[in-house]
Amino acid sequence: MFDDLPSTWNIFATSASTANQSSYATYWDDKRSAYLGDEYSVAWMEDSDIYLNRNGESLERQFRHVKRHVNHSQPQQFGDKSISRESIFEFQTENNRPRTNQRPEGAKRRLGEYLSKMRATRRTRRRTHGKYLINAIKRRLREFSAAIGELRNVFPDGSPNVGRVMFSDSRDVKMHTLKNRLYQAMEPNSLYKYTVVGAQYAQEMQDRIKFDYIFNALTMKLAGRGIASQFLTGRVYARINHSCLKEVYGHFQATCEFSFSDYALKYVRSIVNLCTKFQPQKILGSLRNICEQMK
Repeated sequence: MFDDLPSTWNIFATSASTANQSSYATYWDDKRSAYLGDEYSVAWMEDSDIYLNRNGESLERQFRHVKRHVNHSQPQQFGDKSISRESIFEFQTENNRPRTNQRPEGAKRRLGEYLSKMRATRRTRRRTHGKYLINAIKRRLREFSAAIGELRNVFPDGSPNVGRVMFSDSRDVKMHTLKNRLYQAMEPNSLYKYTVVGAQYAQEMQDRIKFDYIFNALTMKLAGRGIASQFLTGRVYARINHSCLKEVYGHFQATCEFSFSDYALKYVRSIVNLCTKFQPQKILGSLRNICEQMK
């Protein structure tokens, strides 16, 4: 997205990874059977919790702190990097007022004040469904806070989380989520759940195989076996042909009768590459032939 961002536009941008990488999901939670965040964003939020009230931290220093805590991809900087010398305080604040204590205890105090106001407001109302909702919100906040606290720890060997996929490439989140749920359902009284999740996992794997086949066949058909891999995973394009990309991407669902999944989005690069050498109609014609053969 930012590869060609000019340094003269007065824009500074960072990303979780290079153009050839994915970001990674993290903080797997058994109770919610889901990943609660991604590695780069969590590192950025944790840095903000610690340093936001310290005017001395610059965007550049923040980036270095965050990068040091991201282990599965390589965060990048783009655009006007002179902006990175400015303080994060100039970009992150709330209510246009100077920030005070941003430590966890400060956050707990503000949450307590907020809940006190909610209780005071509740007293003026009749005991209706609103009381139930407030209690439910408070309960969810406590559960979420406890879950985050537990997941900050490094999981040692032999812990209850052995067997789970604790980090996941963003393209594989659905697969790994279902895989973790299958692991959770491996109990004598969870046969029905195991069967349902197992069917979902099998469908996901089948869909992935379809996309792999379609785009491998498409690049080999158009570019030839010898250089197909360059069009499939490399970077052939110098500039993106947006009109071609839009046309091919837009017609994919109608042509092949299923839409792009998170996993399949990795093949958008293949379309971009093919659009540098071939006209949209030729790409769509080959795509149509491949998908018809699969029916």
